[in-house]
Amino acid sequence: FDRDLAVDENGDLRISSDLKDIFDFFFSAIEEESLETVLARIEEYLNYKLEEPALSQALQSLESYVAYKTAVMDLELTFSSRIESFTTDWPMSSLSGSYLDLIDERLQLLKSIRAENLGLEMHEAFYSEREQYDAYMIERLRINADQAMNSEQKSAALESLDAQMPAEFIESRSGANPVQVLRESTTDNQELTGEELYNARVEAVGEEAAERLTSLDSQRKEWDSRYTSYTSQRDEILLNDAYSDEVKVTELELLRDSLFSSSEKVRVIALDRIQ
Repeated sequence: FDRDLAVDENGDLRISSDLKDIFDFFFSAIEEESLETVLARIEEYLNYKLEEPALSQALQSLESYVAYKTAVMDLELTFSSRIESFTTDWPMSSLSGSYLDLIDERLQLLKSIRAENLGLEMHEAFYSEREQYDAYMIERLRINADQAMNSEQKSAALESLDAQMPAEFIESRSGANPVQVLRESTTDNQELTGEELYNARVEAVGEEAAERLTSLDSQRKEWDSRYTSYTSQRDEILLNDAYSDEVKVTELELLRDSLFSSSEKVRVIALDRIQ
């Protein structure tokens, strides 16, 4: 695997899908290797490919990507049981409008989580094509599942949908499997006030989804508080000359166990490694 990363005339990193490809390539080994090993391999690769300031920018992007992936894990837990109740032993032809509404809600929340964790530039570079594809396929599924339309009407609606999309998009997506789209789918407003942010979310994804994002905001603030407490105690442990290296490792593990869940510890270890 080899992928070049572009920089501008000032040595700043040009954010592109190539960076995501690099991250995903190394993260694909997460079942065989520890998170620490995976992150170390990414850092080694970035150090080989980049110089400052692009190197630091790439490492910051990695931190944001890990935060995004952690937030997606939380979203998966929220939606998995709801989606499973629809999909158990259901053939593709039985997809209901309410099921597609649920998938669409999940996609909209996923889009918001990407924007909030990755920022505008990385969000667009990493996921703009994916999101265009998801929206297109959801609409196709809605047309095919519409029992009020006969086959001729469905064909006309599908042709109209295709006509709205760029030709190269349709060509690149020809033969796509809608079932796989659904499987893959099952998963910046920083200057706004709380009320403005909520209203913007309601307009973008609806009231119910906006409530869920508000809840995620509260969870994120609570996480930030715990992580700040953790870093303070972590540094005390690491700077304690009375502790051997083995004792420090044990104390850090106990500290993480006392403050974080199993999924949260994945993010903590990643942040520790990056920092």
